[in-house]
Amino acid sequence: MTSPNEHDLLNQYLKETKSLLPLLRRQEKEYFDKMEENLHEVLESDESMTLSSMEDCYRILGRPNEIIHQYYSGLDMASYASAVSLSKLRNRIMIAAVSVMLVLVLSLLVIMWQAHQSFLREEVFFKTTEITEELNE
Repeated sequence: MTSPNEHDLLNQYLKETKSLLPLLRRQEKEYFDKMEENLHEVLESDESMTLSSMEDCYRILGRPNEIIHQYYSGLDMASYASAVSLSKLRNRIMIAAVSVMLVLVLSLLVIMWQAHQSFLREEVFFKTTEITEELNE
């Protein structure tokens, strides 16, 4: 049975490995879920294999960049490159949409502030007019 420390090390190893991917699609998630299951099974079945540090993970399981290289070697790179391009385009569109909304909100705030300032100037004028009319009566 894996100890909590081994479980934490394994999770850290998987997190480090996942961070090397530019895009985490459903296929990659399934790959890493299956990989995690297999690693847990291997650690539970082989009592001699223990993980006490990240270096043990690297020595036993391989470096994260090696795992990613193995994953890429089995992929259709054209479809993966297309998915990465689509993801970048989606991110750019989201950034542009948020930027436009931010500009619109700031413009609205400026217009509202100007209207408020105009109201305050008119309010002073009407108060002054009311005061002078009361003095004349």
